[in-house]
Amino acid sequence: MESVKGGALAKLNEEAESILKAAAPDRSIASWAMRFLKDLDGVIACLSGMSSYEQTVDNIDTMKNAGPLSDAEKEALRKALLSFRNSAVVKPETIEKYKGFTWHSASASGILEAYANCLLQPNPYFAAEHNYYSNVLLENGNIDMRGELPEEKIVLADGTDGSRLVRDAEKWLIEHSF
Repeated sequence: MESVKGGALAKLNEEAESILKAAAPDRSIASWAMRFLKDLDGVIACLSGMSSYEQTVDNIDTMKNAGPLSDAEKEALRKALLSFRNSAVVKPETIEKYKGFTWHSASASGILEAYANCLLQPNPYFAAEHNYYSNVLLENGNIDMRGELPEEKIVLADGTDGSRLVRDAEKWLIEHSF
């Protein structure tokens, strides 16, 4: 296991890492995630996987010595997050176009977001987001998500057929759910 979300929050795209390194050159990328969590009300513990002595030392130092995030650090995090999300295979502005649509009783934008988030992971085949779609199907009584589902179609506000993207994301999530 790697620190913070299986390493997903410790290894960002180059631009996002540059933003955080410019704001605090001596801090690790993982420390930003830990400090963000430390700043949230009600958080009393952060569980992060660590696979090296250096990661352990960094996490302990971060939680023990780092103060609250400054406004400038919060802005750096916001910019880094935007860059990270924009590096996804499905961009946030595309996902936004699917809000309000459903696909086999699941949010179409939720399916696309889960798919995009999985593919942002260092190991895209091991992420909690894999199970978003299968859980929605189960909640709605579809026991066999690998079974035949009725054909769906989404026509976006601009009149284009948006079905293929959701169908591809659905297929990937079903094939890689655990």
